[in-house]
Amino acid sequence: MFVNFSVRKSFIKILLERRIPQILGSYFIAGTSLIFFIQYLVDKYQFSSHYPTLALFGLISIIPSVIILAYFHGAPGKDEWTKMEKIGIPVNILFIAVVLVVGDLTDNTKETKEPLDSYYLHFTSTENYIDDHYKYNQEMDLLPFIVDSIYTPISSIEDTMLYNITSDCFSYLNQQFQNKGTEIFSNFKESHTSILDNFPFPAIQDTSDGGRRVLYPIQQFSQIFNVDENNIPKVFMQILIYKTKNYNTGNEKLFKTVWWKIKRQFNITSSGGQFYDNNESGYKNLIKDLKEELLADINRLRFSSNPFFEWVGEIEEILPNNKIKIKYIYESNSIKNNLLLDAQTMYSHSVDGACKEEICIVGIKELLDDIQLGITYIEENKSTVPDSLFDEIYKLKQDFTRYEKLLDSLIQNDIHAPEHNWLSEPFYTVKVLEVFGDYAVAKLHTKNKPWAKIKVGHKLRMHK
Repeated sequence: MFVNFSVRKSFIKILLERRIPQILGSYFIAGTSLIFFIQYLVDKYQFSSHYPTLALFGLISIIPSVIILAYFHGAPGKDEWTKMEKIGIPVNILFIAVVLVVGDLTDNTKETKEPLDSYYLHFTSTENYIDDHYKYNQEMDLLPFIVDSIYTPISSIEDTMLYNITSDCFSYLNQQFQNKGTEIFSNFKESHTSILDNFPFPAIQDTSDGGRRVLYPIQQFSQIFNVDENNIPKVFMQILIYKTKNYNTGNEKLFKTVWWKIKRQFNITSSGGQFYDNNESGYKNLIKDLKEELLADINRLRFSSNPFFEWVGEIEEILPNNKIKIKYIYESNSIKNNLLLDAQTMYSHSVDGACKEEICIVGIKELLDDIQLGITYIEENKSTVPDSLFDEIYKLKQDFTRYEKLLDSLIQNDIHAPEHNWLSEPFYTVKVLEVFGDYAVAKLHTKNKPWAKIKVGHKLRMHK
């Protein structure tokens, strides 16, 4: 009995001298705090729900290495590395790596690999968004139309018209994606509509934590479908349809905007607005365009290498005789001989824009250069340009003044990070002449504006 007690006492004394309990206690406190912090990020910013599990696995599995280090280096003073450390720690780390690879834990955290195979289309004409339309149009000035509460007020369309549009588009899209592993939902129940109509306007972002993130109706969808957040639709598409009446002319118009958001990422995309005469012909054109737009959007989101853009190539070099060299952005077989490709770029409310991976966004400086090209061309060719084109100079000058003021504000406030991105209209169209292994050669086909200038970096999409 005496010997056993002495041994036990001696072992406990060794542990205390080497501060193993203190080190392990501190490790567990720090590890628990880290897991709670990761869980906070998951709840707050919609990060992958696999992150806390992965962190817990890592913290537990590395404990043998922590114990070894504490035992041999916990006591005051310098200690040489032992054979057990040199073997035990690498074996522990190798074990963790094997489990991660075999168990595919790392891949489970990469939600970006999951296909975007479920969509909720929310067709609405709710009065809740009317004031937001005015505000957004005024503040952002990005919509291609002007509406205000005095001269061109917005109002909701009739419930019957909205239902018919919803039903027609829903049936068409389900037909198109039948047997393609794609689920499409829409708001045919009044309870669903009332829930989603109270969701914030599509362009509104959450800034409560000092950052900017796009809202996604996670709680609303969980309530509608009675499932957890992992099983709600992955893409939320808001189709806003309204009518306006110009009090000066008496003309009534229908207009639509399409917005979509992806649950796994903080992004938002809008098609801008389109106007239609408020008559039978305009109504038919609205439905036709809406079907085509939603079909193209879902096809791109569901099957494209990059769900955000239709770009297949980028202008890499300007060659003689209006020829250009095109580099592929995604698949090398996406460009064929004789294809027509539209050139465009993406602008942002920033000074110089920025590049992330293969996607580059240009800033206000380049936008001003593009606008100036139009002003200069019209002024130098006053005698030959048609009246319709000459009238455009007034808008170009207004845009130049507005964006010049914006640029000054961005510089003064030292704001350089891209914000509020939007795509340009196509500048010109090129025709592919010959395709090579990793590039293609094309030639200028037509210009949408006579002053359009071919530039390195312009993105190319299939001609529409």
